[in-house]
Amino acid sequence: MSRPSRLAEADIDAGMATIPAWTRDGDRIRRSVETPSFPAAIAFVTRVGFLAERSEEHTSELQSL
Repeated sequence: MSRPSRLAEADIDAGMATIPAWTRDGDRIRRSVETPSFPAAIAFVTRVGFLAERSEEHTSELQSL
């Protein structure tokens, strides 16, 4: 499977303006999430994993959540 083409900087900037909870870190986008407890953090990561699996967008990038 080939990689999708890289977005233009203007397209990235426009997209980033629509998701204020996310930040750009070089070629990646990031979002920090704080949970009230360790079990809540594990539950959150599990939900993200199920969503990624369902959407088939589970890449190595998800490891940095």
